[in-house]
Amino acid sequence: MRGKLDSPDYLPENYIHTFIIRQPRQVITSLYKLWVLEKSIQYWDYIDIDEIGFETQFELFQLVTQVLGQKAIVVEQSDLYEHPESVLSQYCALTGIEYAPEMVQWRHPAHDMEPFEGWESRWFEDVLQSESFHSSHFNSKLPASQQSDQFKLPQYVEKMISTSQPYYDALYPHRILPEVSS
Repeated sequence: MRGKLDSPDYLPENYIHTFIIRQPRQVITSLYKLWVLEKSIQYWDYIDIDEIGFETQFELFQLVTQVLGQKAIVVEQSDLYEHPESVLSQYCALTGIEYAPEMVQWRHPAHDMEPFEGWESRWFEDVLQSESFHSSHFNSKLPASQQSDQFKLPQYVEKMISTSQPYYDALYPHRILPEVSS
């Protein structure tokens, strides 16, 4: 969509637009580990801010809300992981979808992993074996010094994070707020 967001011509009609957001530090650190350090995806050994898409997501949000005049739905990843029932039941109410408990706890048959050969990351396997919303828990091939999100990132990666943060910050106040019982 980059370069096509000056008008709604490329957006499908009669959709309720949803934006899933996640902290830039989490996104970019994770991609940097997978693509650059682990080299887990064949032929992908760099990280590019345009492919990460925080600015494009924000421009799309502006197009939907300001040009089309629609209320966009924003879901924050950590809210969804920590309060899936609350976030998804509100999401369903906003979209007219009937909420079902299977949306937060599920089971599915084993999948053929052949289409994912050549992708050394276990990310696909983890997703296809998941039964609920959770962070990835697979063992990293990285040395322990690089497994924490606190390890030293190169300056260009830190710049990507700082460049992306304002776009995340602009969408964050629009998110579905989890209803937390005390």
